[in-house]
Amino acid sequence: MGKKIIGVLGCGKIGSIITNQMIEKGVCRREDIIASVHRDSDCDRIRAFGVKVTTDNLRVITEASIVFVTLKPDSMTDALAPLHGHWHEDTLIISTVTGWSTQHLESAIGIAGIIRTMPNTPVAVGKGVIGWFPGRGVSKAQHERAKEILEKISFAPCVLKEDDLDKITALSGCGPAYVFQFVKYLIRAGARMGLPYAMSRELVLTTIEGSVALMRAEDVQHRKLHPEELTEAVSSPAGATLEGHIALEEHGFGNAILRAVQSAYNHVLAIKRKVEEHISK
Repeated sequence: MGKKIIGVLGCGKIGSIITNQMIEKGVCRREDIIASVHRDSDCDRIRAFGVKVTTDNLRVITEASIVFVTLKPDSMTDALAPLHGHWHEDTLIISTVTGWSTQHLESAIGIAGIIRTMPNTPVAVGKGVIGWFPGRGVSKAQHERAKEILEKISFAPCVLKEDDLDKITALSGCGPAYVFQFVKYLIRAGARMGLPYAMSRELVLTTIEGSVALMRAEDVQHRKLHPEELTEAVSSPAGATLEGHIALEEHGFGNAILRAVQSAYNHVLAIKRKVEEHISK
């Protein structure tokens, strides 16, 4: 088995992001990655990264000592069934598949070295999150190798409870979409007042970047300020910001965010139940 080869099983959107970041961040050489795709027509898209590409999943797990499983949840059973019994026992498996627990993965794959992760799309630009949880059969060496890889390409918190990955999915996995929607309407508000679209877009993005930097900064007492404190610092009595803040509250801004994240979390739990029901049949 090629000890330095990293495989990407089912290299779609997330698989492509991880592949590119492993190359960009120096995790491995591009020629030491082998990725599988579902159709021959997808090969050129992945070959553009300079990696080996195949439609044969068995080839990936045979050649690689570390395998990222980036398949879609509903294709897992059909994709994994022909591979059962062919995995090397010491392969480190890093899964990005929503709803599939480490226990389910161990059962479907047949080996114990399973890391379950939840990446989000900003990983594509090196500013993302990959929450991860090591299964019970992960060795110390595998744990350290997974930590090294994931922390090179992302902010990668390791959770102590596997169920916390479902919460990270709802918050950080889905969160970028909520941020994009907020940005969209701020840009639209600027354009509605008569600002050129390009200027409005840059104003909004720079405002958000600066706001995040303020939240990460420390005050003179070396403490990070709470969002409420930072809001109050911008909100003068009888001022424009306060009027806008009142309008947000009147139209349920806070509750809408809470409901969005809770709805996403409920859906993640529903996917888990569906996976459990399917596997138990």
